[in-house]
Amino acid sequence: MPDTCIACGSRTFGKIKKVDAKDGKPIYLSTCEACGLVQLCDVPDETDLSRFYREEYRKSYRKSDTPKPRHIFRAGHLASERLSRLNAHVAPGKRLLDVGAGGGEFVYLAGQAGFDAMGVDPSSGYLEFARTQYGVNVLNDGYNSAQIKGTFDVVTLFHVLEHLPDPKTTIRDLSLRLNTGGILFIEVPNLGSKNVSPSNMFFKAHISYFSPNSLQLLVMDLFDVVEENDGRVLQMVLRKKDDDLGLNEKDDLKTKSQKYSQDRLSKIGYREYLANGGWMSFFSSAKRIFREKRGTAGRTARSILDDFHRAKPH
Repeated sequence: MPDTCIACGSRTFGKIKKVDAKDGKPIYLSTCEACGLVQLCDVPDETDLSRFYREEYRKSYRKSDTPKPRHIFRAGHLASERLSRLNAHVAPGKRLLDVGAGGGEFVYLAGQAGFDAMGVDPSSGYLEFARTQYGVNVLNDGYNSAQIKGTFDVVTLFHVLEHLPDPKTTIRDLSLRLNTGGILFIEVPNLGSKNVSPSNMFFKAHISYFSPNSLQLLVMDLFDVVEENDGRVLQMVLRKKDDDLGLNEKDDLKTKSQKYSQDRLSKIGYREYLANGGWMSFFSSAKRIFREKRGTAGRTARSILDDFHRAKPH
């Protein structure tokens, strides 16, 4: 078990056993006594993680080194929703970096919406698909790559932060990539969600489990929260501060965050899930599968995404 929290450096405690949603094997989590971040007890090192995401992650989690049509449709739907949220805070035409670009769907649709968009991702198979199918600018590398030139007005980080062994350094590095007043848009799994199945919540590939409180504590020295969506997933739209002075009054939020994380871990289970609409998941899944089949049948990858672009109000 790590001695210190990977987000704030404080002591961690507890060893809570959960089950990995992919392979059914046990995983063990600990909680930070200060910021409330829940994290793996055994955090992998950078070298092992780099190899895993470069060579194994997509095949392990998607069973393919290139996205399937249903994954493209799903990613296009999510990208369209994320762009709608982003457009409320920044005008198209700005320079955008998508960290963890995957198959390039968000980069493509952001470009169609008028952003000067590029992406970066360690998975070569998915990125080669993005280049050939969509013609987008994507780099096969990490977010701190020397290949990424200049600064950006927007950086997006969708389901990436929970995979990283040093989220605090990541946030600081990304702030340096942003122009003054720039936007950082983060999306992570939400520890606070009560309608995600307990059998689909914990993964060995997820190093951190964020609540709204612990995520805010991670970013508050460098960013102001301009919008928060606390639902099945946790979204925060953040604006870079004009200075790096941080905030002095964190004690109340730290106490609240720590208590919240402990309470959530004790309550996550099927009783809570079913009481919050989990019994409807079968019908929701069936509806989603039908929509994906109808939206992908006989279609190319680009035409699937172009439908989402045309459907957006202009």
